[in-house]
Amino acid sequence: LESYLPEILYRYDQPETAYDTILDLTREDKQRREYPEVSFTVVGAIVDGLMGIEVESSDPGQALENGGYVEGPIVTTPRLPSQMQWAEIEHVRIGANEIRVRHEGAKKSMLENTSGPSVIWKACFPGSASQLFVSGKPISAETVQRHGHAFSCAITEVGSHGSVTVSKGGS
Repeated sequence: LESYLPEILYRYDQPETAYDTILDLTREDKQRREYPEVSFTVVGAIVDGLMGIEVESSDPGQALENGGYVEGPIVTTPRLPSQMQWAEIEHVRIGANEIRVRHEGAKKSMLENTSGPSVIWKACFPGSASQLFVSGKPISAETVQRHGHAFSCAITEVGSHGSVTVSKGGS
């Protein structure tokens, strides 16, 4: 049960405690550390929790119109603890694509589409902002509510072998 705690903590905006729990689960003297459940849930907590990588589900009606399967946008939300200035993950497989994601605090994210066709990326950040910057250009931000918290999001396309940066500031 303890191994599932980090993902739950990340989901409810507790990144400090979630990260501390990951460190505890992976310490050398941790009992049951070698169990597959622990390693798999830690990887899941890093990808889904810390890096906030998920695929937004598609409208079932749209999926039926387009042959039964339509992949939604890749969504990222940085959930780095305060002591972590940046985090990066690569070789993440999503459908036919492989991506690399880098977060710099909760203010700047980069998604690189290292292989596969173009993808739609929904870059989200904690807080409510009227605009975000996509590759330095301001665009209107969409504000969404998740688990009682506001997030500002920008939607952009990332071409095959392309890279895009989204930030809360102009840089």
